[in-house]
Amino acid sequence: MNYTPITVLLTLLVSAFLFVPTQLTHASETSAKWQVGAAWGKGLSRWTLINNEVRMRPETWRITIARTDIYEWALSDKWDLLLDVDASVHHWNDPWRDSTVSVVSAVPMWRFEYDLQNNVRPFIRLGIGVAVLDDKDWMDREMGAHIMFEDKLEIGASWQSHQVALGISHFSNANLASINHGANVHYVSYAYRW
Repeated sequence: MNYTPITVLLTLLVSAFLFVPTQLTHASETSAKWQVGAAWGKGLSRWTLINNEVRMRPETWRITIARTDIYEWALSDKWDLLLDVDASVHHWNDPWRDSTVSVVSAVPMWRFEYDLQNNVRPFIRLGIGVAVLDDKDWMDREMGAHIMFEDKLEIGASWQSHQVALGISHFSNANLASINHGANVHYVSYAYRW
């Protein structure tokens, strides 16, 4: 996926103003919550590395602390749009080069959720943020820079203080460097909210 700075800026502006709030509530009125979570996933590559007849796909893990429900738009009596901010530390295993890559990221996330019975709330979360990598190479991918954009999409459900999700993250420098292979990670996550 190729991005230009204008495309990124327009995407952020459109996502900020796409939904005209019908009832906007700030965190001070709803008591925004904290959430800590962990995710485990696999990196996606163009190639499969085979070592001693074993297919090797790089494993990843992520620890996230998030400030959730910063803003809430009540779109109807069942549908809400909420704004969260995720701050994460990632660890990417790299069997191609027998090394690891460390990443830190901050991603504002839009959460569109539906209130079912018994406090079960299925949701879709998406956002674009910034990530910093300690290496420009991962798997067969040349990332081209240490500073990346992270695009995240998650589908999951929350109940009481728990949340589970399936997601995918795309890391790219938005063609701000001469090389931009980008990388994708798909993952499963669990989070606890208080």
